[in-house]
Amino acid sequence: MDAYQQVAKKLQELGIVYDVVEHPPAFTTEQADSYIEGM
Repeated sequence: MDAYQQVAKKLQELGIVYDVVEHPPAFTTEQADSYIEGM
């Protein structure tokens, strides 16, 4: 099991709801924010 799967499993065990947003690399917080606008 890779690190992503371990984190996803633990979040599920704890009942924590989350969304995964796949996007190109973000080099600034402004770029990162642009990928999640409207969520």
